[in-house]
Amino acid sequence: MNTVLHATLPFSLWLSRQLDGGKIDESFLTAWLARPLNREDFVHFADWQALIAAKNEEELTKQLRILRRYVVAHIIVRDINHISDLAEVTRTITELADFAINIASDYAEQYYRDLYGTPMGQYSDSEQHLSVIAMGKAGGFELNVSSDIDLILFSLKAVKPMANARAVIKNFSPKWDKKSLLCWTTSLLMVKFFA
Repeated sequence: MNTVLHATLPFSLWLSRQLDGGKIDESFLTAWLARPLNREDFVHFADWQALIAAKNEEELTKQLRILRRYVVAHIIVRDINHISDLAEVTRTITELADFAINIASDYAEQYYRDLYGTPMGQYSDSEQHLSVIAMGKAGGFELNVSSDIDLILFSLKAVKPMANARAVIKNFSPKWDKKSLLCWTTSLLMVKFFA
């Protein structure tokens, strides 16, 4: 077992249980421990675009939960062994949250576009997208593992008339928001990170 990882186990019952239960692959985690994590690590963790294209919400949220598990384990080991500082911890958690929000938003957008079509701006004649703004600690890159996340989700309502325009206006935007929040909530409950 990696020396740094082994030194952490007496201080983290959660990490010990994850390793003993086979929920974390020690060799995979060990490969990550040598350096701070970044967005590219999250991107390469799973084939996110294939999961989105397959409309496999269950597997998508499962992979987000597994990614979260590895990121938290990485943070615990590096923090307990004084390898990382507070700035690295908060940056890593914030980048994970940002990544998960974007994956959930991409999934929801694709899902509802397939159901209702692509909403086009009535005046701009351009595609309309859901916008997500992180407030508070997320906006300041200051999230920690027990932080909640304050988000504002919005989309333009003025869409170009189309065959299913009423469906888009009535259903697309509100459900898109709910779908993103549902995907996000089930995959990254920051308040219950270690439950």
